[in-house]
Amino acid sequence: MGITIRDGWPEGIGHMGFEVGAQFSSRMELGKSGLHPPPMNGIWYSGSDFAHSIVVNEGYKDDLDFHEYILYTGQGGQGDRKRQVKDQELKTGNLSLFNSYHSGFPVRVVRGFKTEKGPSSGYRYDGLYRVVDAFSESSIDGPIIWRFKMIPLSDKDVSMPDLPESLPDSAPKKAEITVIRRIRNTAEIEKLKKLYDYSCQICNLRINLLGGRGYCEGAHVQPHSDDGPDSRENILILCPNHHAMLDYGILILNIDGTWSTQEETGKIDFKHGHKLSEKFIHFRNKVNQAR
Repeated sequence: MGITIRDGWPEGIGHMGFEVGAQFSSRMELGKSGLHPPPMNGIWYSGSDFAHSIVVNEGYKDDLDFHEYILYTGQGGQGDRKRQVKDQELKTGNLSLFNSYHSGFPVRVVRGFKTEKGPSSGYRYDGLYRVVDAFSESSIDGPIIWRFKMIPLSDKDVSMPDLPESLPDSAPKKAEITVIRRIRNTAEIEKLKKLYDYSCQICNLRINLLGGRGYCEGAHVQPHSDDGPDSRENILILCPNHHAMLDYGILILNIDGTWSTQEETGKIDFKHGHKLSEKFIHFRNKVNQAR
């Protein structure tokens, strides 16, 4: 599919002339505005390779919304009462968000009145977000879902990344290659999550989801973007806050098994022989020093 460029962005990407905080009384009014046209779907991409917008409004029970941080569930596989009954596939809206992740193009986020961080009524435009991770894992109900980690961007943060040199010729080809890689990665991280009972190795926080399941994240000490491997010696299990602090160089890891920030220090909780390789810690610290 060709990419139409207008004002530096692929067509349909960006604020579309709306101010952050714009309110809409109903889904119909939101659709007529052009900000997010479909009356039902949570992901809008208008046949493009990239996602244009999403709506956060308690569409999937696996969604997590901390306002400054969203873990958004892909589309598909739901049965009655919003129960996940089938695996989601990396196609249509899910593939568009995946491509947004790899391209760096931002996605508009609209929150509805049903979500805790949304408006008291109607819908509100909350600005541009960047997809910073995309992966598949088991849902609360069991079947596989696609998940997209998104963080907000201020106007000064929004950059125009180069267009990807190539996108998949077809959705199935991209899905086949990616799913094989991500399922392998997820399996290793899932083992460590279970080892730590879905609790953060820094603060021991366990975010409890519906059905008693816990939520935490696998963080690579040497990042994927810098060829960091999916090995136990390169992975920490962290809460969303400490994961972000690690990514932004606020949380410092030490080879003696401790951690530090400007305000405090502590000991990393390691269990049953799990430990980090010194070479990955040194790599992370060199990245921090170069910031």
